[in-house]
Amino acid sequence: MRVSDNTSAAAVGDSLKRTRTKMEKLQIQNATQKKLLTPSDDPAANTKIMDIRTDATINSQF
Repeated sequence: MRVSDNTSAAAVGDSLKRTRTKMEKLQIQNATQKKLLTPSDDPAANTKIMDIRTDATINSQF
């Protein structure tokens, strides 16, 4: 089975795009020193963070 040049070029282009996206995310994480940039990065950890912040707010009111 032969693979056309266009198919190969498209596959390389898609791979480069995915790699660039991952690299940009890592650079932002490094610059901000935050592991979680959006809630979808780790929903369980995000829920835990929200609970801790809520508890801290409640405790600071006393």
